[in-house]
Amino acid sequence: MMRRDFALHPVARQDLVDAWLLVYRNDGEERADKLTARIEAFIRSLPEFPFIGRVHDQRRPGLRTCGVPGLDTATIVFRVAEERVTVLRIGYLGRNVASHIPEEAEAP
Repeated sequence: MMRRDFALHPVARQDLVDAWLLVYRNDGEERADKLTARIEAFIRSLPEFPFIGRVHDQRRPGLRTCGVPGLDTATIVFRVAEERVTVLRIGYLGRNVASHIPEEAEAP
């Protein structure tokens, strides 16, 4: 089985920071750190299990969504390509990340 590379789009990176800040403000640093560690561990596993979740949009080949196991409040939007899995958005606590899903080409 081919192992794909992993990339985290800058928009998804900001989503992760925003989720951390939200939890930090409400529940403290320890809880925020645990949340982001759990999300990060899951998204880093996507290259091993790239077809988890469901197809998000038939018009954008390879675009998929998946919840984070054990976190009913987190959703990952990612694209599976032949050689790479790119996390494009991370939704947390119902944040609508589907309204803007960047193209990989938008990354610096």
